[in-house]
Amino acid sequence: MELQRATKEGVLELDRISAKIGSTVNAVWGTVEGDITKQTDLQLELQGIKDSIPVTVPADGGNADTVNGHTVECDVPADAKFTDTIYNDSALKATVANKVDKVSGKGLSTNDYTNPEKQKLAGLSNYDDSTLRQYITSLEEQNKLLKEQVEALQARVNNKGWILLE
Repeated sequence: MELQRATKEGVLELDRISAKIGSTVNAVWGTVEGDITKQTDLQLELQGIKDSIPVTVPADGGNADTVNGHTVECDVPADAKFTDTIYNDSALKATVANKVDKVSGKGLSTNDYTNPEKQKLAGLSNYDDSTLRQYITSLEEQNKLLKEQVEALQARVNNKGWILLE
């Protein structure tokens, strides 16, 4: 709150009031200086304000943010009823526990390979790619030799003045 200075007339009025009540009323609005025990009218007003503050929330909830320790959301209908109902969720837990189809005698880590799958897997051997690697090396060598021959022919064409027909 921004404090504001009183006008000259206001200050004079405050001085008259101060003399009458026996305490100093400051010209800055919102502050009172002096012995508050002599200001019975102010004490009564403050006590009335204090007494008007509710100590408990009304039974219907009133306009509170919480009721019985539960947060009241802003989208709760006006006719909503608040209860301290405790739910028994043992049936729900039992239903969830049995949800996965269980096969007796099997757990999550059982070996479920069929015999044909096991035989197929046993028949596989590591692939030997040495022949393929030799073939690739041979092709690389041939490619290198061919490149050298093309470069030699190009050099002869450039040096001899031959005309290259396409």
